[in-house]
Amino acid sequence: MEKQLLFAAGFSGDVPKICYFNKLQPEGELGCKTDGVLESAHTLMKEREAELRYLSAAEVAGLAQKAIRDYAAHGDYWKTMGGPISVLLITRGGSRWLQNKPPEQPWLTKRDFINAYRNKKVRIILIPPTTEKQLEALFATDS
Repeated sequence: MEKQLLFAAGFSGDVPKICYFNKLQPEGELGCKTDGVLESAHTLMKEREAELRYLSAAEVAGLAQKAIRDYAAHGDYWKTMGGPISVLLITRGGSRWLQNKPPEQPWLTKRDFINAYRNKKVRIILIPPTTEKQLEALFATDS
C-alpha cells in the first residue's frame, strides 16, 4: 500500500499524453509525458525506447509483455504481478482492446467494490506483510 502507481493515457487535442502519480518517476511524483516510456522500474522498454516509434502496436505490446515478465521474474516481484496482461491501443480516433480485454465490472463507486469484496464476489490476494486487518482499515477510510 506504500507503492501507489497510477497511470492514465489519452490525447489532448492531437498530442498523446501519459500522466502519472508515482513517486518512483525521475521527473517527479506527478506529471505528464508526451513521448517516451513511463515505467515504475527500469526494464528493456527503456533500453529500446528509441526504436518504439518504428514498431507496430502489436510489436510494442509484445515488448511490453516481455518487459513485465522479465521484471516479475526478479526476486519476489512475481508476488505482486498477476493476471493476464491486458493491452489497450489508444489513438486519436478512440481506443480498442488488442489483447485480454478485462471483464466488465458492475462497480460504479469504491463502496460497490468494497461490498463485492466483503461478499466474496471479488478476490484480493494480499502480499505479506500486508494483512487483512490493514486492508479493512483502508476500506474503513472510505466510509
